Amino acid sequence: MSLLNLLRQRREGILDKWTDSVVATYEPRARAHLKNQRDRFLNPVGHTMKENLACIYDRLLDSGDHDGKLPIELIKIRAVQDFDPSRALGFIFQLKKIISEELAVDLEDHETRKEYARISEKIDEIALNCFDIYMECREQLGRIKINEFKRRYQKLLDRACLLESNDIQDEV
Repeated sequence: MSLLNLLRQRREGILDKWTDSVVATYEPRARAHLKNQRDRFLNPVGHTMKENLACIYDRLLDSGDHDGKLPIELIKIRAVQDFDPSRALGFIFQLKKIISEELAVDLEDHETRKEYARISEKIDEIALNCFDIYMECREQLGRIKINEFKRRYQKLLDRACLLESNDIQDEV
C-alpha cells in the first residue's frame, strides 16, 4: 500500500496527535480550554486550529498545485501570541515525527521511505510558506505598534503645546 493511502487511512489519528502537539505549546489553563471546549464560538482558537491543521494535512496529501495558498488563520493567531518564532511554527515540523511514529513499521519498506522523503520535503515547503506568513504578520504588528506610539506621542505634544499656550495667555 502506498504511503499516501496509509496517511489517508490514519488521517484522524494523526490529526488528533498533531492537534495535541499544538495544544501542548500553550499554558496548562489554556490547554484545558483548547482541548475540552468544543463550541466554535466559545473556543475560536481551538476551532481554527483543528480546521487549519486538517487543511494543511489534506494539502500535504493532495498532489495538486495550490499557488502557495495556505490556511493562514492559525499562523496569524500564533504571530500575535507571545511565542518565539521557533515555538510558534515548530508544530509544522512535529507532523514529520508523528507520521514517522505512526507509520514506523510501514517505513521499513524502501519504497515507502522514498515516498516519506517526498512528503517530508512538502512539509518543509509548507513550513517555509508559513514562516513567510508569520513574518508578514509580525512586521504588520510592528508597524501597528509604531503608529500607535507615534499617535500617542503626537497627542502628548499637542497637550504640551496647548498647556504652554494657555500658560502664555495667562501671563499676558
